Amino acid sequence: MNKNEFDEKVLRRMNAWATSNDLINDAGTRLIGHRPEIAPKAFLNVIYSPLSETDIREFESRVQLSIPKQYRAFLGIANGLICYSGSLKVLGYIPKDRKHDSHVHNYPSDAYIPNWSARLKGLRDEDFIVGFYKEDGSYALVNGEGTVERVSVKGDGKIIFQWENFDSWLSEEILRLDKLFRSKILTS
Repeated sequence: MNKNEFDEKVLRRMNAWATSNDLINDAGTRLIGHRPEIAPKAFLNVIYSPLSETDIREFESRVQLSIPKQYRAFLGIANGLICYSGSLKVLGYIPKDRKHDSHVHNYPSDAYIPNWSARLKGLRDEDFIVGFYKEDGSYALVNGEGTVERVSVKGDGKIIFQWENFDSWLSEEILRLDKLFRSKILTS
């Protein structure tokens, strides 16, 4: 996904929830859809500032896995997302020489953890975890063929759903969650 596709398929939908209290913090994180009824610093969507190529290479070296091509390109556009009140987290990377404190809005959920230090049982060597679903605790991973699988973590590794690639997964899930949240607002 290039920057223009990201802007059209992801950012446009997330920005549709913008409020007058949205902001970009000192770390460059975009906080969209202020939700003070949830918490004073709650936002519906969070887009973390992109990684540098140096940070991406550091990540790849630390995790000792090849970062899938489309996910690698994504990290150069956005270093992770929190989508629709955390319904979906697209994982990013926290560089070793971080420049800001570890506040939730400065850095994303770290893909290093499920891909290295707390790697899930039953994953194939080439599987790379890129996302997490709050609803059921399932993960999204890119397999060796570049297909994205949403997998159960209930010990069976069951595939819940599949997408052709990272870009399809991200754009289709943003669209699905956007529709889901719009229907919740209309029915409440």
